[in-house]
Amino acid sequence: MKHGVVGIDIAKRVFQLHWVDIETGEIVSLQLKREKFLAHFARHRDRSPA
Repeated sequence: MKHGVVGIDIAKRVFQLHWVDIETGEIVSLQLKREKFLAHFARHRDRSPA
């Protein structure tokens, strides 16, 4: 799954991420707790489109 721009809705304890999968056109949403937010992007940094 590749995504370009990620929209982030921030709240006190939870971040809601939204993006469009470049390969399928599917709109994807993911809810992450604040403490897992940076780890998510660290794991996926190599997946950004060229």
